[in-house]
Amino acid sequence: MTPLSTIYCSLAVFFPLWMQIWQSEPISSADFDRGSHYQIEPETLDKVREGLRLCAPDLRCRLLLELSEAQIPATQSLLLDWLQQEPLPELQATILSYLGKTDLAGIEPARIQPYLASKHLQTQENAIALYGQIPQADFSALLPYLQAELDGSVLPLKIRRAAWRCFAAKGALAAKTLTNAALLAFKDDPSIEVQALALQTAAYIEPRSRQISNWLDQAAKSDKALLRLAAAKDPRPESAERLQMLLEDREVTVRAAACAANQGSHQELLLQSLKDPNAAVRLAAVIALRRQSSLNNETAILALLDSCRDPYSELIRDESETSLFLCAQNQAGPAKELLKEALIHEDSLIRLHATRILVKLNESSAMPIIAANLAKESNSENLVAAVQALTQMSQPGSHAALLQSYVEHPSPLLRAAVAVAVGTLRTDNAEAILEKLCLDPDSDEVRAAAFQGMGLFPKGSFAASILKCLKNTSKTSSKERRNAAWACGKLMPENSAQEKKLVELAQRLLLQCTVPVIPGMEPMFEEIDVIANAMYSLVQLQKRFPQYNEFGELSEKVLAVYGVPWEEAANIGGASQSMPPPVDASTNSLVNQARQWLQGEQASTEAIPPSSLGFIYQKYNE
Repeated sequence: MTPLSTIYCSLAVFFPLWMQIWQSEPISSADFDRGSHYQIEPETLDKVREGLRLCAPDLRCRLLLELSEAQIPATQSLLLDWLQQEPLPELQATILSYLGKTDLAGIEPARIQPYLASKHLQTQENAIALYGQIPQADFSALLPYLQAELDGSVLPLKIRRAAWRCFAAKGALAAKTLTNAALLAFKDDPSIEVQALALQTAAYIEPRSRQISNWLDQAAKSDKALLRLAAAKDPRPESAERLQMLLEDREVTVRAAACAANQGSHQELLLQSLKDPNAAVRLAAVIALRRQSSLNNETAILALLDSCRDPYSELIRDESETSLFLCAQNQAGPAKELLKEALIHEDSLIRLHATRILVKLNESSAMPIIAANLAKESNSENLVAAVQALTQMSQPGSHAALLQSYVEHPSPLLRAAVAVAVGTLRTDNAEAILEKLCLDPDSDEVRAAAFQGMGLFPKGSFAASILKCLKNTSKTSSKERRNAAWACGKLMPENSAQEKKLVELAQRLLLQCTVPVIPGMEPMFEEIDVIANAMYSLVQLQKRFPQYNEFGELSEKVLAVYGVPWEEAANIGGASQSMPPPVDASTNSLVNQARQWLQGEQASTEAIPPSSLGFIYQKYNE
């Protein structure tokens, strides 16, 4: 938002359900990338309308632009109303383009239709382009603008192009307005672009006539790339010969378009395109194959598996994985068995993607193969994927010795995966492994994963290690402390000594939230995700151990600090000149939902209230 926009816009923010996140995993900084939208209060909208009447054209244009870019629902009504009042055709054209950024389903075609015949060329072009995008539009209103002449006058080519683009973009919907004969009349139009757009539209008409088929054949053989591209965009190519020709075209855009447009036919030709020398074509083929209703066959599955080792494009490898997953999930056939066979393929990339797909499918029958392959696997990325598979699909307590063997592995990603695995599976050796990995000398990611593992296997004996991490703010990462703070609320003490240690841990959580504990030239507060996890761990301890009044007292102190309305947060700690706690709308939401959870109420979100509004006008005189 620009300074001008903030005058009249307010931000409505939607927060996640914090406790729901906390119960399954640590609250992370990514969770604070909250959903939001800008809005205008009715009285503010009236002031904007008043301002539009008084402002100079350039300021009117700027005002409307910023409103449209803010994606405010009320903008559409404002733009439509002002369109009818705007005297300058140049600004009418601008408003029509801004309306294209709004929800088109809310525009009545009748409000745009008068501008289709505007004498101002840019206004007319923008009106046609907008009208053709409106879902309820009657395309017969655009028919006059397809012709070379209108009312005895030559139509500018840009107007014809705008109208034809509407028809070509809408495909089947637009084709209902035109007949084969009407479209064939444009086969030899002086404009190659008009010919191409007319052909694209004709390809959607059903049933397809012989004349349209012949037109497509001729276009596919044309020396004009634009016509070949139009033929390539045929969604239902009935001719394998034509499609083969287009898939071998010298232009990459033509080959890619022939793949992308295909709606489920000629599977064998799409499979051939997986070997195209250009990555854009291979990617289009991989994605197009998802529309095949009979993809789950040995030839197709093996071809897509081969694409999982594409030597030049990670995107193609990942999209091939997605296509295989969707196929195995939604269609009957040999895909799952072929994927299990691929687990022992000689190529490490194929093994990797096969493992990932089977994990997504939760295919537990693959576990014996994955576990057996671990001892032979040398690729670190594959080892991580295999350990993650064990974590998700194995029985509790299983694979203890196997996981133990990777605790000293040189890959920090693998050691981190092992930490999460033993915590999730709660193996017999998990306690010793997690205590070791939380002190990993080389990787803070491994240490952070170990503290997460402690939260997944919440033995009370972990309290000492967690407390040490929280206190050692100069030598631990924020992520380590975040996961350690999260694990606090999960711990289950087994004796009075561990209960006493848990109280000490809760006291530390209070300090972690309310005191600047990060050393520096000026001590700083923890990151917001650390504070959030510490806060919710205290709230959990309060509810889990009602017999300990101290948990409730500590929790209430934190909630009181971060429940201060964020507008007043700047006044916190003012007299002492010390850094105030990082109170904002997010922490208000955390506190609000925590109190609701403690009281058994349904969690709600809070919107940031709008700022006060004021306008200063100086009337514009022509």
